[in-house]
Amino acid sequence: MKKTIYSFLLIFIVICLLAATPARGQMSITVSPLRVEHQVKPGTNETNVIEIRNEGSAPTRIAIHTEDWTMDRKGDVNFSRAAGDPYSCANWLQLNPADFRIDPGQVRQIRYSLTVPADAKEGGYRAAIALTGMPMAEEDIAKRKIALNGRIVVMAYATVGSPEVKAQFQDFQVTAINKGISVKMTLANLGDVHFRLKKSWVTLKNSKGEEVGRAEVPDIPVLPGAVRELEFKKEDLALPKGTYQAEAILDVGKDDFLGRKISFSVGR
Repeated sequence: MKKTIYSFLLIFIVICLLAATPARGQMSITVSPLRVEHQVKPGTNETNVIEIRNEGSAPTRIAIHTEDWTMDRKGDVNFSRAAGDPYSCANWLQLNPADFRIDPGQVRQIRYSLTVPADAKEGGYRAAIALTGMPMAEEDIAKRKIALNGRIVVMAYATVGSPEVKAQFQDFQVTAINKGISVKMTLANLGDVHFRLKKSWVTLKNSKGEEVGRAEVPDIPVLPGAVRELEFKKEDLALPKGTYQAEAILDVGKDDFLGRKISFSVGR
């Protein structure tokens, strides 16, 4: 079985003020990885770990649970209670420990097990592992509760079997802006498994066919049955007046790339 884990570092320092009592220590937690992907078969089980480090100056309580999530056309993520979404694997996950204390400088590991039902259909599934942290209550302020808390989420993907990626490149627009270009793309997922854009580019050529610039396409997921609108800019790109051709080459994890070409003008 293949497993891909992407390791990132995220420090979060208090995102919600619950009371007027000032915090006695700064809360700063690092979590790695922030995204896990598993290639699995029905009826199988996989176990791995998420590492948490307390980089702050105060002991912190961490509580963990699973949630469902989805994403809209603009890429905004919406979380909800795990409640049987057809693409959810939240109920396949077991977390240990689910509630614990972590002291300053300490590293703790959360062990998660992914148990795939024997009757799971081929396709892509997802869940969120949500971690909520708050400083430990001190005896002298316990009655007034805690001053601060924070939340971070690890995105989990499980692909059962080998479902076909069915990606459609629906729209491609390039517009000249001050010292650069603005790119808009619309992608549709017609299949049952998510796909991502991997090492994809927009190449710019002048009227002579010479390459004059290149913009990397952000690595984004497109969920099953969803449409994603992606907009990004390439700045610090001085293009003289004229007509140009932009060509997008997208790697969505298939043998063949998706491609579109479009012409645009600068200074006209």
